[in-house]
Amino acid sequence: MKDQITQTLASAGIDLSTCRTVKDIPFFVVGAGKPAVELWKSLVSPLQQVGHWPIICGDAEEFDRIEEQISDQEENVREILAQVPAGISAAAAHAAERAAQRQRMLEHFRADPKHQEMLKFFETAGEEEGSCSNESPDYTTWSSRGKPPELRIQSAYGYHRDPYRSVLLAIIPAANAADSPAYLNFGGFNACPSTPIHIAHLREWKQRFGAVPIAITDAVIEMFLTNPVQSKEDAWLLARDFYAYCPDIVDQGTGTVNRLANEIWKSPQWYFWWD
Repeated sequence: MKDQITQTLASAGIDLSTCRTVKDIPFFVVGAGKPAVELWKSLVSPLQQVGHWPIICGDAEEFDRIEEQISDQEENVREILAQVPAGISAAAAHAAERAAQRQRMLEHFRADPKHQEMLKFFETAGEEEGSCSNESPDYTTWSSRGKPPELRIQSAYGYHRDPYRSVLLAIIPAANAADSPAYLNFGGFNACPSTPIHIAHLREWKQRFGAVPIAITDAVIEMFLTNPVQSKEDAWLLARDFYAYCPDIVDQGTGTVNRLANEIWKSPQWYFWWD
């Protein structure tokens, strides 16, 4: 199988001499921008046939950050996958996780007299909700959707003030693309959900929308969809779920759930970022 993967990568034009490995996951340096996206598309089918999945991991100059992220993993992949919620929705599992985290925080503050002000704040604030939680949809403000735009994966292109020259491409030994966060140790920092919660969401979205991860960095997940959301109503409901899953894409991004829903509608790609 290893020889078959190597042949597939070489045939795709990847410079195998750029390979660097972290916990048996190979990373290759490839051209940034559209070439990286087209390369990813060309590798999906042949790698899936041998139980692997390609993931773009951002700026090649940031390899040390990805290496540290994976090296810090305390549990193995099998242990993480065993923790993925079953029998309830990913949204419900995430809500339970947030409630448990809040309870642990309250207990910590109660045990330390120095934190009485923080304790008072959290006790009166209740379950934290974003400023846009009570929005209603306003479809009259939505822009129309014609031909889907060309995929512009930020983790492949970089940003307008700092475009990437080259990016990392990881070959993940995951038969299910939705399990990729377990291999890259993504999640559990700041307000970012735990790794099992990410996987639960990705599995649901794969089933509903044909959504698969195309990029995972140290703070970003980007998804490619084969079955984009077609109705405005479904886009609105999904945007509310996205806001609970990743508040930063609204609070530090679109500004409203309504604008996020408009972006989701008929789009072949999704972007999530945690500060």
